Amino acid sequence: MTNVPRFPDFSRHSGLLDHQLLTGSHVAVIGVGGAAGLANLLVRSGVGKLTLVDPDIVSATNPTTQNHDYTDLGRPKVEALATRLTDIDPSIIVETYHGTYESLPAAAHPSVWQSDMVLAMTDRFATQAAINRQALETHTDAVFAISYPDAVGVEITATFAEAVAAGSGCHRCHTKSRYDDYASGYQNPAVIGSHAVIAEYLNTLIALIVIGRLHQRAASDVAIGRVAEVFARTPCLISRLDPLFYAAPGEPFSDAPREMSLFTTKLWALDTPDTWICPDCGTAGRVPQMRGEEPRSPPCPNRKEDRMKPTLLPRGPVVTGGLR
Repeated sequence: MTNVPRFPDFSRHSGLLDHQLLTGSHVAVIGVGGAAGLANLLVRSGVGKLTLVDPDIVSATNPTTQNHDYTDLGRPKVEALATRLTDIDPSIIVETYHGTYESLPAAAHPSVWQSDMVLAMTDRFATQAAINRQALETHTDAVFAISYPDAVGVEITATFAEAVAAGSGCHRCHTKSRYDDYASGYQNPAVIGSHAVIAEYLNTLIALIVIGRLHQRAASDVAIGRVAEVFARTPCLISRLDPLFYAAPGEPFSDAPREMSLFTTKLWALDTPDTWICPDCGTAGRVPQMRGEEPRSPPCPNRKEDRMKPTLLPRGPVVTGGLR
């Protein structure tokens, strides 16, 4: 009789991932549209429990922009994704909440905030802001991600307690300009352009950080933990998909070869004005004011005109950064 391998068979991960660690890990994902592929990667890596929160159903545009299928049209995204995840690993524990984060019943909050990590993968600015505040209150790791307009780049930020304690700030610190825009009345457009390649590229970067962070916190010696160790020191990362993005003198990619797209930069310090104190975590800004003007925050800007020189790319409609 042929021996039937244990399913799923993680044997080829040996030495690369700690499956005892991952099987006991619990990750909450708020927003499972573009992040459906991220959830797949987490389960394929061995994460043992996921909590999924999303109010949307699978629509006709989702098979071409997200990791959802035509056969799931009309189904709640959390239910469709839960089915796929159990197909990948029948032993996975999946909790689903078909609704917004703000409408979660009180009984569901422990499933989110007693997890090992909360992933804010929604394009709703107010939801990301609320998750950041709650992450600080509960001392829970939280990771945030968006794609920029016109697919020029993607961004990952995080709120980690030790980074805040070290003065490296929280998600709000690294996205101050975005908070300012929304405080001034900015609203997301009804339709945001995207395609599946962007989502999956971003999902891969996030998965490296999430899986690495789980290993790093456990003091694992596998290499993926070192990825998270470096990211956690100042948790703001931007990866460009257009070689002209942020390439002007003084901008984050100005030292990168112009012919290189798919180039990732790590922001090494806060660039918020020294007169500013984060209302969420209390971190003070670091950049002295010059000529009486508040410095523009180059990392994680929201409006297109704040991110590009008009001579580099044609101007188009101004849209928000959140494309998840």
